[in-house]
Amino acid sequence: MDGMVNGGFLRMNNLAFTLVELIVVVLVVATLVAVAVPVFRDRSEDARKAAARVDLKALESAMEMYRTDWHAYPSNGGADQPVATLRGFLLGTHMTRMNVYDPWGKTATNEYHWKSDGDTYVIWSGAGGSRGPDGPDTGDLYVPGGLGE
Repeated sequence: MDGMVNGGFLRMNNLAFTLVELIVVVLVVATLVAVAVPVFRDRSEDARKAAARVDLKALESAMEMYRTDWHAYPSNGGADQPVATLRGFLLGTHMTRMNVYDPWGKTATNEYHWKSDGDTYVIWSGAGGSRGPDGPDTGDLYVPGGLGE
């Protein structure tokens, strides 16, 4: 009955982890983190893009309702302006809430922007300081309106 102590339990003289065991655990955790972080970062970016698309769609709908009522889009002479300048045109009558900042942050470089000549308009996300839509293949998020109508 070697090793029997206190009613049948073995007494362990060495309760610490070895250095090799600790290194293996650290490597496993590091591998999991290396795989998980990029996946979560991509999902976060996808969520921001989806939120921006929803905001842009709401602005597009409000612009179309404005055009239905007034037979023209709000005009700013075709100048690039923050979408906050649309509040007077759209908020209250065509929108109940207007999000002026895109999901990438609440700074002047992350505001939605717009320009319109009254017949056409474009609204875009200012993500990354973008100063206008450069086309569908560039990753810019934008809504063109009134083109060809």
